[in-house]
Amino acid sequence: SLEAAAPRAVVKVGWATLWKRALVIDSLSVPAGSVAWTGARKGASLSLERLKLGVRDVSMPPDSQGSYEAQAAIAGGGTISSQGRLSLSPLALQGEASVAGAPLARLWALAQPGQSPVRGTLEARSRISFGPDGLAPLELTAAAALEPGGRIAVSGSVALQPLKANLKLAASNVALAAAPP
Repeated sequence: SLEAAAPRAVVKVGWATLWKRALVIDSLSVPAGSVAWTGARKGASLSLERLKLGVRDVSMPPDSQGSYEAQAAIAGGGTISSQGRLSLSPLALQGEASVAGAPLARLWALAQPGQSPVRGTLEARSRISFGPDGLAPLELTAAAALEPGGRIAVSGSVALQPLKANLKLAASNVALAAAPP
């Protein structure tokens, strides 16, 4: 299930352009929202708090691009953010996303509910590109600081349709017991 709340959203629309049958969003702002997701498996949930969303200069004329930015606190620690360019016609998005200081135990519960969590934090950055042909492969750089004193780093690209990955993995001071079964 997915729940979202935004007690106050502000939208400024270029009304004069509506007469020409074109939609122009001068700015859209959600200063304090939240999103909560609960999966079907026990322990699989994620909440984003203090969600801030901003969109500027987005319009319907073909090939017109505006900008977006989003940031939120992950319940239990860490932040997530994204910024880039946005087009409505055709629907397209190019940007970067990042995760900082996210507790691995919280993320582990999403991937492996009921399993012993891995302790540490995650830092990640990705380039995002979505367009008429779907989601382009993600360019990804991630590092996990594991307790006590271990580190895992991953970089490369991941395509989702079909699932393909070209990744480089580096690990130091990682106990085999920390590896998934």
